[in-house]
Amino acid sequence: MLGRIFTVGGFTLLSRLTGFARDIMLAAILGAGPVADAFFVALRLPNHFRAIFAEGAFNAAFVPAYTHVHGERGAA
Repeated sequence: MLGRIFTVGGFTLLSRLTGFARDIMLAAILGAGPVADAFFVALRLPNHFRAIFAEGAFNAAFVPAYTHVHGERGAA
């Protein structure tokens, strides 16, 4: 059990270190400016769309509102 804990902890540490190295390289290549901002927004947009549409947040908000409006105004 202790070996597995160290394995998971070691891989987590390795992941954090490689992520830090990735961030350092991106900062060195892109710098701090509009190009870097556009790059990071482009990376985050698909995740946000998936969270909104595929994971049910949109349906949980839209379907009750649509049903309410459809019930009041009809199909037109």
